[in-house]
Amino acid sequence: MQPHCFRSSAAADVGIDWRSVVDALRPLTPEIWRSLPGVERKRFVRHLRPYRDVHRHRVAPDVSEQLTRLIGEEQIQIHAGRLSDYRKDENQVVVTFRRRRDGRAEKLHVSRVINCTGPEADWRRIDNSLFSSLFAQRLARPDSLFLGLDADHNGSVLNWQGAVSKSLFAIGPLRKGGLWETTAVPELRQQAYSLAEHIVRVISEESCAEEQPTDSLSR
Repeated sequence: MQPHCFRSSAAADVGIDWRSVVDALRPLTPEIWRSLPGVERKRFVRHLRPYRDVHRHRVAPDVSEQLTRLIGEEQIQIHAGRLSDYRKDENQVVVTFRRRRDGRAEKLHVSRVINCTGPEADWRRIDNSLFSSLFAQRLARPDSLFLGLDADHNGSVLNWQGAVSKSLFAIGPLRKGGLWETTAVPELRQQAYSLAEHIVRVISEESCAEEQPTDSLSR
């Protein structure tokens, strides 16, 4: 689906609340995501992710009303574009960006900058001793889209060679690259339940294998 088709579908007036459509897709999203080839996933992340996110993670109605009022009173101004430079200038911050509509560079002088783009998902860029150690020892690797860790369908972490770990498991946002919809309580609850069943099953199988006599002892 191209970006303009995505926008048209979200804005279409067909007598159905688009919010209910977005919510109804939640249980199906992981299956749809897994069915996409790698190139389609990359295309989605590059071009459609912002449109999907603002419809999926929408603001509360009362907050939306306040924002609309502040924009109408020109207390809030919206500038669409791509950030190209950021630097401190005495007591201000100078932000340079290229406007979306014509690509022209424009500068804003502001007192503060608040990053509201969400948490960093590429753990190679995050200062975390645990993940830095896992990567250094090649016990884990990022997924192909750098949205979290690479894991199999059970949540078992894959090492640098793609081997499945028997002691490292991922849950929640760490599995975004493989499931996409994996941040809210319903998804986390189901993942925790499935992972617990998997771990119990693995432990049980290993215990049974240890209890079986070897050929030499059976003779």
